[in-house]
Amino acid sequence: MTTRPDTGTRPRYGAIEIKDSIQLYWMTGLGLAIAIHMAVIFSYKFASLPGSGASPGLVTRPVHIIYSQPTLNPGGPQPVNVAERAFKNSVGIPVPVAELIADSAVTLAPNGVFNPTGKPGEGTGGEWTQAKPIVIPDTAPPPWVNVEEMPKIVRRVEPVYPELAILANLEGTVTVKIWVDREGRPREASVVKSDQEILNDAAVAAAKQFLFTPAYMNSGPVSVWVMIPFRFRLADRK
Repeated sequence: MTTRPDTGTRPRYGAIEIKDSIQLYWMTGLGLAIAIHMAVIFSYKFASLPGSGASPGLVTRPVHIIYSQPTLNPGGPQPVNVAERAFKNSVGIPVPVAELIADSAVTLAPNGVFNPTGKPGEGTGGEWTQAKPIVIPDTAPPPWVNVEEMPKIVRRVEPVYPELAILANLEGTVTVKIWVDREGRPREASVVKSDQEILNDAAVAAAKQFLFTPAYMNSGPVSVWVMIPFRFRLADRK
Protein backbone atom coordinates (compact mmCIF):
# COMPACT_ATOMS: atom_id res chain seq x y z
CA MET A 1 0.00 0.00 0.00
CA THR A 2 1.45 3.38 -1.05
CA THR A 3 1.00 6.61 0.86
CA ARG A 4 0.16 10.08 -0.35
CA PRO A 5 3.31 12.13 -1.00
CA ASP A 6 1.75 15.37 0.31
CA THR A 7 0.33 14.11 3.66
CA GLY A 8 2.17 10.90 4.16
CA THR A 9 -1.15 9.05 5.07
CA ARG A 10 -2.77 6.10 3.40
CA PRO A 11 -5.68 6.77 0.99
CA ARG A 12 -9.20 5.96 2.32
CA TYR A 13 -11.16 3.77 -0.10
CA GLY A 14 -14.10 1.36 0.12
CA ALA A 15 -16.13 0.86 3.30
CA ILE A 16 -14.08 3.29 5.36
CA GLU A 17 -14.83 6.15 2.98
CA ILE A 18 -18.58 5.23 2.86
CA LYS A 19 -18.85 5.15 6.67
CA ASP A 20 -17.26 8.59 6.90
CA SER A 21 -19.62 10.17 4.32
CA ILE A 22 -22.91 8.37 5.19
CA GLN A 23 -23.84 10.81 7.92
CA LEU A 24 -23.31 13.78 5.61
CA TYR A 25 -25.45 12.26 2.85
CA TRP A 26 -28.19 11.24 5.32
CA MET A 27 -28.50 14.74 6.76
CA THR A 28 -28.51 16.27 3.26
CA GLY A 29 -31.33 13.92 2.05
CA LEU A 30 -33.44 14.56 5.15
CA GLY A 31 -33.13 18.33 4.71
CA LEU A 32 -34.17 18.11 1.04
CA ALA A 33 -37.22 15.97 1.90
CA ILE A 34 -38.37 18.43 4.57
CA ALA A 35 -37.91 21.34 2.19
CA ILE A 36 -39.95 19.66 -0.55
CA HIS A 37 -42.83 18.82 1.83
CA MET A 38 -42.93 22.33 3.25
CA ALA A 39 -42.97 23.83 -0.24
CA VAL A 40 -45.96 21.65 -1.23
CA ILE A 41 -47.90 22.53 1.95
CA PHE A 42 -47.32 26.27 1.69
CA SER A 43 -48.17 26.30 -2.02
CA TYR A 44 -51.56 24.66 -1.29
CA LYS A 45 -52.28 27.13 1.54
CA PHE A 46 -51.33 30.07 -0.65
CA ALA A 47 -53.53 28.87 -3.51
CA SER A 48 -56.60 28.55 -1.22
CA LEU A 49 -56.34 32.12 0.12
CA PRO A 50 -58.97 34.62 -1.21
CA GLY A 51 -57.62 36.96 -3.86
CA SER A 52 -54.68 34.76 -4.66
CA GLY A 53 -55.93 34.28 -8.20
CA ALA A 54 -55.65 30.50 -8.05
CA SER A 55 -58.82 28.40 -8.19
CA PRO A 56 -59.00 25.63 -5.60
CA GLY A 57 -59.43 22.07 -6.73
CA LEU A 58 -62.87 21.63 -5.08
CA VAL A 59 -65.68 24.07 -5.77
CA THR A 60 -68.70 24.02 -3.45
CA ARG A 61 -72.02 25.62 -4.25
CA PRO A 62 -75.01 26.06 -1.97
CA VAL A 63 -78.02 23.91 -2.84
CA HIS A 64 -81.54 24.93 -1.73
CA ILE A 65 -83.99 22.07 -1.12
CA ILE A 66 -87.69 22.96 -1.19
CA TYR A 67 -90.15 20.53 0.42
CA SER A 68 -93.73 20.83 1.56
CA GLN A 69 -94.83 20.23 5.11
CA PRO A 70 -97.51 17.50 5.32
CA THR A 71 -100.84 18.70 6.59
CA LEU A 72 -102.05 16.87 9.66
CA ASN A 73 -105.71 16.16 10.24
CA PRO A 74 -106.74 18.41 13.09
CA GLY A 75 -109.68 16.21 13.93
CA GLY A 76 -107.56 13.08 14.51
CA PRO A 77 -108.00 9.68 12.88
CA GLN A 78 -111.41 8.67 11.64
CA PRO A 79 -113.21 6.13 13.89
CA VAL A 80 -113.59 2.61 12.55
CA ASN A 81 -116.91 0.84 12.97
CA VAL A 82 -115.93 -2.67 14.06
CA ALA A 83 -119.54 -3.81 14.15
CA GLU A 84 -119.93 -3.30 10.40
CA ARG A 85 -118.83 -6.21 8.21
CA ALA A 86 -115.94 -5.63 5.90
CA PHE A 87 -117.71 -7.64 3.18
CA LYS A 88 -121.24 -8.73 2.51
CA ASN A 89 -122.27 -12.36 2.28
CA SER A 90 -123.62 -12.98 -1.20
CA VAL A 91 -124.36 -16.71 -0.74
CA GLY A 92 -127.68 -16.24 0.96
CA ILE A 93 -129.36 -17.00 4.24
CA PRO A 94 -130.00 -20.70 5.00
CA VAL A 95 -133.65 -21.63 5.25
CA PRO A 96 -134.71 -24.45 7.60
CA VAL A 97 -136.52 -27.37 5.93
CA ALA A 98 -138.50 -30.31 7.24
CA GLU A 99 -136.55 -33.32 8.53
CA LEU A 100 -136.07 -36.13 6.03
CA ILE A 101 -137.50 -39.47 7.07
CA ALA A 102 -136.05 -42.70 5.66
CA ASP A 103 -138.35 -44.89 3.62
CA SER A 104 -139.58 -47.74 5.79
CA ALA A 105 -139.69 -50.06 2.75
CA VAL A 106 -135.92 -50.00 2.38
CA THR A 107 -134.09 -52.66 4.39
CA LEU A 108 -130.51 -51.97 5.43
CA ALA A 109 -127.99 -54.80 5.39
CA PRO A 110 -126.30 -55.74 8.67
CA ASN A 111 -122.55 -55.46 9.11
CA GLY A 112 -120.54 -57.99 7.09
CA VAL A 113 -123.47 -58.84 4.77
CA PHE A 114 -124.14 -57.64 1.25
CA ASN A 115 -126.63 -58.31 -1.54
CA PRO A 116 -124.83 -59.53 -4.68
CA THR A 117 -127.91 -59.48 -6.94
CA GLY A 118 -129.23 -55.94 -6.73
CA LYS A 119 -129.94 -52.86 -4.66
CA PRO A 120 -131.27 -53.21 -1.11
CA GLY A 121 -135.03 -53.92 -1.08
CA GLU A 122 -135.36 -54.09 -4.87
CA GLY A 123 -136.11 -57.43 -6.55
CA THR A 124 -134.47 -59.59 -3.90
CA GLY A 125 -137.35 -60.25 -1.56
CA GLY A 126 -135.34 -59.02 1.39
CA GLU A 127 -132.92 -61.94 1.22
CA TRP A 128 -129.24 -61.30 1.95
CA THR A 129 -126.18 -63.39 1.30
CA GLN A 130 -123.34 -63.64 3.81
CA ALA A 131 -120.15 -62.08 2.44
CA LYS A 132 -117.30 -64.47 1.85
CA PRO A 133 -113.97 -63.56 3.43
CA ILE A 134 -111.35 -62.30 0.99
CA VAL A 135 -108.25 -64.46 1.09
CA ILE A 136 -105.05 -63.01 -0.33
CA PRO A 137 -102.79 -65.84 -1.48
CA ASP A 138 -99.28 -65.89 -0.03
CA THR A 139 -97.24 -65.94 -3.22
CA ALA A 140 -93.53 -66.51 -3.34
CA PRO A 141 -91.55 -63.30 -2.82
CA PRO A 142 -88.84 -62.13 -5.21
CA PRO A 143 -85.29 -63.38 -4.56
CA TRP A 144 -84.36 -60.30 -2.49
CA VAL A 145 -86.82 -58.20 -0.48
CA ASN A 146 -85.94 -55.32 1.86
CA VAL A 147 -87.80 -55.73 5.17
CA GLU A 148 -87.70 -53.91 8.50
CA GLU A 149 -87.35 -57.09 10.56
CA MET A 150 -86.04 -60.44 9.33
CA PRO A 151 -87.45 -63.76 10.57
CA LYS A 152 -85.93 -65.34 13.68
CA ILE A 153 -85.60 -69.08 14.21
CA VAL A 154 -88.09 -70.40 16.76
CA ARG A 155 -87.45 -74.13 16.24
CA ARG A 156 -84.26 -75.56 14.77
CA VAL A 157 -84.05 -79.14 13.53
CA GLU A 158 -80.66 -80.80 13.04
CA PRO A 159 -80.34 -82.87 9.84
CA VAL A 160 -79.95 -86.62 9.94
CA TYR A 161 -76.45 -87.63 8.83
CA PRO A 162 -76.80 -90.05 5.86
CA GLU A 163 -75.37 -93.50 6.55
CA LEU A 164 -73.58 -93.65 3.19
CA ALA A 165 -71.84 -90.36 3.98
CA ILE A 166 -70.76 -91.76 7.36
CA LEU A 167 -69.34 -94.91 5.78
CA ALA A 168 -67.53 -92.84 3.15
CA ASN A 169 -66.24 -90.32 5.79
CA LEU A 170 -67.79 -87.43 3.85
CA GLU A 171 -68.23 -83.98 5.46
CA GLY A 172 -69.39 -80.65 4.11
CA THR A 173 -71.79 -77.70 4.30
CA VAL A 174 -75.11 -77.39 2.50
CA THR A 175 -76.76 -73.94 2.20
CA VAL A 176 -80.54 -74.12 1.84
CA LYS A 177 -82.86 -71.31 0.71
CA ILE A 178 -86.18 -71.38 2.61
CA TRP A 179 -89.35 -69.50 1.70
CA VAL A 180 -90.87 -68.34 5.01
CA ASP A 181 -94.51 -67.26 4.70
CA ARG A 182 -96.34 -64.56 6.70
CA GLU A 183 -96.98 -67.02 9.55
CA GLY A 184 -93.33 -68.02 9.90
CA ARG A 185 -93.69 -71.48 8.35
CA PRO A 186 -91.40 -72.83 5.61
CA ARG A 187 -93.25 -73.17 2.33
CA GLU A 188 -90.41 -74.25 0.06
CA ALA A 189 -86.76 -75.22 0.48
CA SER A 190 -84.05 -75.70 -2.11
CA VAL A 191 -80.27 -76.14 -2.11
CA VAL A 192 -78.24 -73.09 -3.10
CA LYS A 193 -74.72 -74.41 -2.48
CA SER A 194 -73.43 -77.84 -1.47
CA ASP A 195 -70.05 -79.40 -0.77
CA GLN A 196 -71.37 -82.97 -1.03
CA GLU A 197 -74.45 -83.80 -3.09
CA ILE A 198 -75.17 -86.83 -0.91
CA LEU A 199 -75.98 -84.44 1.98
CA ASN A 200 -78.58 -82.34 0.10
CA ASP A 201 -81.71 -84.36 0.86
CA ALA A 202 -80.98 -84.46 4.59
CA ALA A 203 -80.48 -80.66 4.70
CA VAL A 204 -83.71 -79.92 2.79
CA ALA A 205 -85.70 -82.32 5.00
CA ALA A 206 -84.44 -80.55 8.13
CA ALA A 207 -85.13 -77.08 6.68
CA LYS A 208 -88.79 -77.90 6.07
CA GLN A 209 -89.25 -78.59 9.79
CA PHE A 210 -87.99 -75.18 10.94
CA LEU A 211 -90.29 -72.58 12.49
CA PHE A 212 -89.66 -68.81 12.35
CA THR A 213 -91.11 -65.53 13.48
CA PRO A 214 -92.56 -63.75 10.44
CA ALA A 215 -90.72 -60.92 8.73
CA TYR A 216 -92.25 -57.46 9.11
CA MET A 217 -92.47 -54.55 6.69
CA ASN A 218 -94.62 -51.42 7.23
CA SER A 219 -95.99 -52.86 10.51
CA GLY A 220 -97.26 -56.01 8.79
CA PRO A 221 -95.99 -59.57 8.24
CA VAL A 222 -94.54 -60.43 4.84
CA SER A 223 -93.04 -63.54 3.28
CA VAL A 224 -89.32 -63.64 2.52
CA TRP A 225 -86.49 -65.99 1.63
CA VAL A 226 -83.88 -66.89 4.24
CA MET A 227 -80.57 -68.73 3.91
CA ILE A 228 -79.69 -71.45 6.42
CA PRO A 229 -76.32 -73.30 6.30
CA PHE A 230 -76.26 -76.95 7.48
CA ARG A 231 -72.81 -78.23 8.51
CA PHE A 232 -72.16 -81.97 8.49
CA ARG A 233 -69.20 -82.96 10.71
CA LEU A 234 -68.39 -86.49 11.72
CA ALA A 235 -67.03 -85.25 15.05
CA ASP A 236 -70.39 -83.67 15.89
CA ARG A 237 -72.37 -86.85 15.16
CA LYS A 238 -73.97 -88.40 18.23
